[in-house]
Amino acid sequence: MSGAALRIAGGPKNKPWVVNAAGNVYQWNGQGWTHRSGVTAYDVGVSSNGDVWVTGADKEVYHYLPEQDVWNKIDGNVQARNIAVTPDGIPFICGYNNYIYQWKDNQWERPIGGAAFDIDIDSAGTINVIGTNRASYRYSGKNKRWEIGNGRNMATIAGDSEGGLYMIDTNKQILRQSSIKFNQVSGAALDIAENNGVTYVVGTNRRIYQWDGSKWVIFGKLGSADRIAVDEGGNPWFVATNNQVYRWSHSANSFELVDGISATDIAIGRKGHVAFITNSPAAGGYTIQGLNNRGEMNTYPGSAVRIAVDKNGKPWVVNKNGNIYRWLGDKWEALSGQAQDIAISADNQVYITGTDNFLYRWYSRTSSWIKLN
Repeated sequence: MSGAALRIAGGPKNKPWVVNAAGNVYQWNGQGWTHRSGVTAYDVGVSSNGDVWVTGADKEVYHYLPEQDVWNKIDGNVQARNIAVTPDGIPFICGYNNYIYQWKDNQWERPIGGAAFDIDIDSAGTINVIGTNRASYRYSGKNKRWEIGNGRNMATIAGDSEGGLYMIDTNKQILRQSSIKFNQVSGAALDIAENNGVTYVVGTNRRIYQWDGSKWVIFGKLGSADRIAVDEGGNPWFVATNNQVYRWSHSANSFELVDGISATDIAIGRKGHVAFITNSPAAGGYTIQGLNNRGEMNTYPGSAVRIAVDKNGKPWVVNKNGNIYRWLGDKWEALSGQAQDIAISADNQVYITGTDNFLYRWYSRTSSWIKLN
């Protein structure tokens, strides 16, 4: 590929697609650029699974069919300019009229409204745009509205795989928005956990409470809770002050004891993977155990005091010295930084509370922690 690229979209396995000044589309194959001929493009979008779409210089939309190595023209009555694709392959475009459209039921629709100069969709499926006032916006699916971000005088936008947001302003300055805005919620708690929109806390009286959307409601009859986690079904598990572990049983409508484990911390990942910091002392804190979705218990080497589980069921831990490790499947990998606690969100973002009491997020591209303001 000669010349510079004007538009870029990240592909799976760190293999981006680009459009150059001549409108040619190229894919990085790991060693060099492969020209995907057959279309003159303006912009390109790629989903998490490698589904590729472009807007053409003719203001049409094209979908790449890798089996035939051809571009399939998508018939529609919209003049398309910018394009982005959701993780599951649904394209969104900004038209030359600045309206935002989604491809649905073989036609372009406007389900979310809005107008924008540029659009991008991050790895969690969140839609980010540069509005016609040059401010950055993010669409809140929960609130069904556009929420203004930190960017002003923006020219273009791109989300990264870590849930962060890159923007270029009208002065060509590159900005990265990685901060989180916190809104205080009523109540006080010792621990908190969430999964699939269901949130529980351990109250200061060590009872379990569930958030009902406006207030905290006592959940279950047991007290003496210390640490809490929530499974994919929205069911709470907790570690009691006597180190016993309990989980919510729908059939019994109560908490039931989990036999065979005594713990000081608990975390739950996808597909039923549960991990524990036990109450058996060791050099780095306490020993580490895991319970898979077949009900089989296993013991990890090493020791720690805090634990979280990623989307692949692999634990990340913090030991008593504040050192951070992640499990690779056969050994622990030491990571940079120092932490007091660790958590992993439903979209696999990893966060720590640093020893400086600030919040950080793991950025895998640079293998470092980004401080969140």
